[in-house]
Amino acid sequence: MEQLRLSRRLQAAADFVRPGSRVADIGCDHGQLAAWLLLSGRCSAVTAADIKEGPLSAARRTAEKYGLSNQVRFCLSDGLCGICPEETDDLVIAGMGGEMIVEILQNAGWDYCGKRLILQPMTFVPLVRRWLCEHGFEIRDEAPSQDGRHIYTVICADYTGNSVPCTELFALLGLLAGRSDPASQAYILREYRRLSRTAAGLARAGTDEMRDKAAFYISLCEQVGRYLTDGERMEETE
Repeated sequence: MEQLRLSRRLQAAADFVRPGSRVADIGCDHGQLAAWLLLSGRCSAVTAADIKEGPLSAARRTAEKYGLSNQVRFCLSDGLCGICPEETDDLVIAGMGGEMIVEILQNAGWDYCGKRLILQPMTFVPLVRRWLCEHGFEIRDEAPSQDGRHIYTVICADYTGNSVPCTELFALLGLLAGRSDPASQAYILREYRRLSRTAAGLARAGTDEMRDKAAFYISLCEQVGRYLTDGERMEETE
């Protein structure tokens, strides 16, 4: 039987799962994460959940292929509606937009005490970081991964009950600020370029209001730029 290999972003998510924890994978797609967690021995039982029957059927086939059908609970669920919080320690939500991830977490009505969230938003990452900070989670770690032209970050957050302020800079970069590895630098450079384009567009509008907004984005862009290594700065100016 072929060895199961995860994509970089899913492997980063798997690495954040606490050994021995009870895991729910929300939006399980083909069920590869659940299978890897069981095959590696990191977990003894996993819930694979999705809002559509198609992905669940694919996840069932993956579990059957690796002889894991009796260890995976398959759940047709809209977000966390079908997931029992008393039977779940770690929640993985990967491959969704940031707005949807926040909506799922807000609508669950869970007591998140003792829970770990492992989140991989495809869009609106600052929204996710801000929500975590404001709702009693501490972001413990982040793992950036690059797949061709696309770059993602996987966020690992534990519930502490303590809400903390989230600055604009932290919302943008999170724990990747100050890291010099290639994936983190690629992430920071992407944010720097995005802010530069936004500031330039606002400045061209010509009104006082737009110029004030442009000044805000220029300032934020300069703050982000300080975390680029000398090599990235040189490449950007060429």
